[in-house]
Amino acid sequence: MDGYSKKNLAKAWVHISEDRIKNNNQQLDVFWELVLDAFHEFCQEDGERVERTVSSLKYHWSDMNRACKVYGTCLKSVMQGPISGIQQGNLNDASKTMYEARGKGKWSYKDAYEVLSAQQCWKIFHLDRMEKKKEEYVAERDKKKEESDPRIMELRERKIKAVVNLKAQFQAQNDQKVMAMDMSTLGDTQRIY
Repeated sequence: MDGYSKKNLAKAWVHISEDRIKNNNQQLDVFWELVLDAFHEFCQEDGERVERTVSSLKYHWSDMNRACKVYGTCLKSVMQGPISGIQQGNLNDASKTMYEARGKGKWSYKDAYEVLSAQQCWKIFHLDRMEKKKEEYVAERDKKKEESDPRIMELRERKIKAVVNLKAQFQAQNDQKVMAMDMSTLGDTQRIY
């Protein structure tokens, strides 16, 4: 898939994803049929004569989406480093170098990334999945840590016992306060409560 087709696929995905009327509750196969139609329209506008199938677009989208996510992570890492005086082009070059150093192949999605990264629907799609994966990873890592370290298990058990004891002490204190109250000054309705 050439650069124009990649960019048009990104534009088609964004176009259909942002169409709130069509996007709500649509089935995945319908979504991809609409992406295919939009893709062909964008290609025709650019003077390209390209015929693709839904499965072909899904395949290319999967690769492109994954690559753009990795590149975005690389760009974020580069931007978190010392960047005073760095030009945008240098940031992109450093991100491209980092991307390629990760063994992901040659970075060839520049135009598609520019389309996707500017769109809120892709950012949300990307961030939601990243956050979910991060939560799963942290939960799994913590579980493994706890299982491998008996001290953590012992501390957790002690913490649970301490919380249970504090709750019991608090309840006992409240019960004593209620029992020590002078009920003679209360009306019949108040005594019921």
